Amino acid sequence: MDYPVLLTPDDNNTIRVSFPDFPEAHTFGDTTDEALVRAKDALATVIDAYIKDRRPVPRPSTRTADHLVRLPALTCSKIQLYETMRVRKVRKSDLAKLLNWHLPQVDRLIDVHHDSRLDQIEAAFSAMGKRLIFSVEDFEADSIKRALQASTRAAKATPRSRRTVRGRKGLSQRLKNHLHGNSSFTVEYFKGKASKLRATHEFKFVEISDARTRALLEAFAVGNLCPKHLGLGENAS
Repeated sequence: MDYPVLLTPDDNNTIRVSFPDFPEAHTFGDTTDEALVRAKDALATVIDAYIKDRRPVPRPSTRTADHLVRLPALTCSKIQLYETMRVRKVRKSDLAKLLNWHLPQVDRLIDVHHDSRLDQIEAAFSAMGKRLIFSVEDFEADSIKRALQASTRAAKATPRSRRTVRGRKGLSQRLKNHLHGNSSFTVEYFKGKASKLRATHEFKFVEISDARTRALLEAFAVGNLCPKHLGLGENAS
């Protein structure tokens, strides 16, 4: 599954990444290579949110684009499994009963961030009267060369983690996303105009050594200020 990606210069000398098939998904990079590396993570994150919200995952559009993000085969199989469950109205609890599994096992099976075993995915398809089929295509010599070059460039780029990296460096990156208008929060609530955020808020790094207190504060902040991150919808509080 290859999703088109749009790269546009931003006003802070970064490259903004957007997806025609997922208007709410945005990220950025200092270079084209870094932007494309982060685009893969952003795409996986928004697809995971669609699945958690029980929304249909859009198929890749046929729109012509200079750049495409190709999902890993495992992620594609998870999306197809989720779509099969959704179309056939098979609940996670129903699938757990069919497979004689615990519910968390099914949760992990459609979690795009979890490295599930292929035989488990095949078993889930089989329980719904489906089978998983893979195909292999040849690359042209030039395509292989370009892929190797892209892989080398991607290894040198610094991808953004799906979650904030621990410590000051991770928080600094998250704060930079907010202040540059590239975070989901500023896009949703400030329409990407980070100047409004900068003009009305002050930011300070507070280090909390106690892990339990830190976890409780993080959960409260995310749930209270960013309910969409928890898949709770517009009016959650």
